[in-house]
Amino acid sequence: MEWCRACRIFRGEPDKSGLLNLFDYHEYEEFGQFHSELQFVFEFLRYSGERDLMEKKLQEHREQYEELSSQAKVLLARLTNMKKIPGIAEKEFERGEFSMCKAFEDMREEGKMEGKAEGKIEGRAEERENGIRSALNIVKGFSGSKEQGISALIKEYKLSRELAMEKVALYW
Repeated sequence: MEWCRACRIFRGEPDKSGLLNLFDYHEYEEFGQFHSELQFVFEFLRYSGERDLMEKKLQEHREQYEELSSQAKVLLARLTNMKKIPGIAEKEFERGEFSMCKAFEDMREEGKMEGKAEGKIEGRAEERENGIRSALNIVKGFSGSKEQGISALIKEYKLSRELAMEKVALYW
């Protein structure tokens, strides 16, 4: 019955008074008033943007999240804009044949790996900029000209002449 009531709310059908029933899960911290899997659907939606709280909720109610129906999992995937889950085939994902807890853990792990990769790329770029800056300081320290700095950057860092000129203008 709760699920049907929620469906009525989602479709925006008016109640007997003619008023539209709305439920905003963002306004709630707990969803114990629901005694079906709807409790965990709203909870997941409420905390999906807050990783630490979501992880805590998944641990507190791990068994219930593991037992969610395929329909509830598909609903959650669509409402939270999940496109895929690492290690889950597309057909299984579309049918809701996956563990919500494992999916969340896998997505979190994938996010960490992406963050590390981005950090490495940013670190290399920063390291390269520091090298360029140092090379120009060395040229300048030996009373070299800006043109010699440009030539050094082209030779050592394989920069185009335009980019080497920008770096000299920036760091000289």
